[in-house]
Amino acid sequence: MFVVNGKVTRVRAVKPNGTWDSDDRGYFDAPLTAPLTELEIARQFPTLPLNLGDERPHKRGKIREYLSL
Repeated sequence: MFVVNGKVTRVRAVKPNGTWDSDDRGYFDAPLTAPLTELEIARQFPTLPLNLGDERPHKRGKIREYLSL
């Protein structure tokens, strides 16, 4: 999920059976899909209360937010 100025702007999923590529630092990049549409978000994540344009205000000192699926 990508948040810009406190709003959800893009959601991408991890590709099933995709290749996780590592760089010279040992970090891995997840194989992601193209940005999902509203319909794809609803179908792939039915229990996740998430829509494009939703407010996700920044919480000071918090760089990640974890939501249960």
